[in-house]
Amino acid sequence: MRSAPVIANTIQLPPSGANVGTITSTLCNVQPDASATVTPGGGTVSLTTTAPGQNMSLTYSGASGQRVSFLTEASGKFARECDEYDITILKARWNDEAL
Repeated sequence: MRSAPVIANTIQLPPSGANVGTITSTLCNVQPDASATVTPGGGTVSLTTTAPGQNMSLTYSGASGQRVSFLTEASGKFARECDEYDITILKARWNDEAL
């Protein structure tokens, strides 16, 4: 099995306007996204990220017109530094549709 070629990449961080200064950066390996299945009316499900840039997703099955609510509680550094969350509801799929 051949390995992927190594490619030199550049990350640009252009300052805005006349701003000057120093920035300290870390480049992290991102693990696969954390995902789980949750059941409306069922128990609590926990997801954990282990690296910056890692996403979390929950999937559930429901009926057309069914109403659900989503409650979340964060802990650790995620809770201390994230005062709001970007939550996206993806298009519903029928069970026989390809992912």
